[in-house]
Amino acid sequence: MKVLSKLSAFVLLCMATMSLVSCLGDDDDNGLSDEDYKSYTNLMSGYYYGGKIYFYNDTITTTSNQVDSVTSLSAVIYTDSTIVIQNVPGRVLAKCITNHSELKEAIENADNQTLRLNYVLYPKPTSSYLYYYVYPVTVTYNELTYSGDNHKVQISFYIPSLGVYYNGMIDIPIYLAGVYQDGEEMELFYNSNSLDNSNTLLEFYATKY
Repeated sequence: MKVLSKLSAFVLLCMATMSLVSCLGDDDDNGLSDEDYKSYTNLMSGYYYGGKIYFYNDTITTTSNQVDSVTSLSAVIYTDSTIVIQNVPGRVLAKCITNHSELKEAIENADNQTLRLNYVLYPKPTSSYLYYYVYPVTVTYNELTYSGDNHKVQISFYIPSLGVYYNGMIDIPIYLAGVYQDGEEMELFYNSNSLDNSNTLLEFYATKY
């Protein structure tokens, strides 16, 4: 399917781009001036609508399509280098939890969350593409009730990933890293030694209003 092809292609794009970052990151002449940095953040800032998150859903058993999505999301990019994605459902954030069914169900049934991300512009922007490092902030449920008790539950993310702004659109890869209960690690999802972490990927994109 087109969605699966798109997500697979995007994973490859991220890997290639991160390799480029690794090669160019030590060049001291690549920095942006304060004026240019402000100009580019102003270009990106604003309200984004029609947002979607694509993600692999292992519970879908058909071989032709294992990509699920949530739609009608909105986001705001601020000039202070922050991004806010609103109304992210728990079934997305809990998708990688496999060994703790009650915890997973509690997150799925909890209120939708606001996902906050910090970003840092990548040097050498082009006229068509503007890249930026993305640092999602850990999502925290301060009082989540399951198994007969209240718990503080946190979902962490692998950082940084590399997003792109182009022609009024944003495309942001977000990798689920792990889940913690009352400060204790329950499960880790992202494997830094693996070449394929696509099962942990949430791909968000939206168009500027």
